[in-house]
Amino acid sequence: INENFQKIDESLADGIIEIGTEGNWLYRKWRSGFVELYYNDTFSFATTDLTKSGSIYYATGITYAYPSFVTQPKISSITSCGTVLAEDGYSVATINCITNRQISYHLITGTNANALKGTINIHVIGRWT
Repeated sequence: INENFQKIDESLADGIIEIGTEGNWLYRKWRSGFVELYYNDTFSFATTDLTKSGSIYYATGITYAYPSFVTQPKISSITSCGTVLAEDGYSVATINCITNRQISYHLITGTNANALKGTINIHVIGRWT
């Protein structure tokens, strides 16, 4: 009897049913309809691509489309890892909005240099259909 109950429990338990990629997105689908998405890509902006506001420089309107099977997406985290070339400095990423199956973010730095290069990492949670 205990063995049968264990089999029933395992069949009802939530778990990962699919792991895959779509574009630069890595995803994990869960039996319950939950989905996790991970995005990793490089970015590069010339100084002329950045807008100055006070003592910061930023790039806006950067968008990435997420997979079409995702519904109710929510950003769990977004990080940028990069340096400004020719001078010391770092970048920060912040979400602007999630609309039309796209995630839009801003990239901000405190240094005006020749170029801003690095990687962007986004973690999204939501539902899958």
